[in-house]
Amino acid sequence: MRISLKILPMTVLLYLAAITNVSAAVDIEAALAEFENGRAEQAIAMLTPHAEGYEVQLALAKIYETIDLKEAGNWIEKAVAAQPDSAEVQYQLGVIRGAQAQNATFSALRLAKQSRKAFERAIEIAPESPIYVRGLIGFHLTAPSIAGGDLGVAQRWAERLESLDPVQGLLAQANIARAQKRYEDAIQILEKGLATYERNPLLAFNAGLLYQEQQNLDAAFVLFEQASQDADQENRITAFASLYQVGRIAAVSGTHTERGIEALTTYLEAAPAHEDLVPKPWAQFRLALLYDRDGRRAEAQTIYEQLKDTEDGRLRKEVRKKI
Repeated sequence: MRISLKILPMTVLLYLAAITNVSAAVDIEAALAEFENGRAEQAIAMLTPHAEGYEVQLALAKIYETIDLKEAGNWIEKAVAAQPDSAEVQYQLGVIRGAQAQNATFSALRLAKQSRKAFERAIEIAPESPIYVRGLIGFHLTAPSIAGGDLGVAQRWAERLESLDPVQGLLAQANIARAQKRYEDAIQILEKGLATYERNPLLAFNAGLLYQEQQNLDAAFVLFEQASQDADQENRITAFASLYQVGRIAAVSGTHTERGIEALTTYLEAAPAHEDLVPKPWAQFRLALLYDRDGRRAEAQTIYEQLKDTEDGRLRKEVRKKI
């Protein structure tokens, strides 16, 4: 039930950009930049000595959400106690409780209910903010009905979201259609959006994912290429995600080998650590496959050797087939 959907790509810095009352004793943006670049321990060390204010508690909750859900829960509870009427705090409470519900057994339903209520409270506080509406839609898309998930409710909120942010509204509509296995409808929604909002990277990326699921790799490749090149700073995570998919399609399809190598090399060199991006060991593996196809067997074998003992069991199995 993890509330982290492809319709919601955003960086940690963008998410917390609305916080204005930042303590002068600590640079929260600098700490979050460390986190975004894969240095969570440094970020935590920067923030923890200054954790009296809810802004720092909120930032720590966001960081720990990716590495220690129990600790994330402790920090978000402190932030809620200090600032219960903050939409940002309620939103992050919804995210963390949703993630905890996914990993729980006996307490899953209770945590899921808390997640939904937190998203609803965030919308009550800031009804014109699309971020919080997206969070609630994400809950209803991913939570089972026994936990309160309801695609009909998601549809109603998607219509509301479209009035606040037309592009995100279209993405939500497409994801609802996809959840209902109405794949052609989902593709039509995104294609209509691309006709209206020409070269929008979020629409292109999500349309690419749908075409890829339907095994239309040629159409998916074109859309991923578009999204990887046209994304601005706000959509840079989408751009990197698209670069990975360009490389993946090249590795799977046996076409576009040179471009796939270029895309994955850029991804490995420049993509930040981010929850919405594929872990870099998988990008290394795809790159090795392309090196193999390009006759660069020694370079491929070097990567396979580096990955053969990876903690990712599925990746380890794939790598050992190549050695």
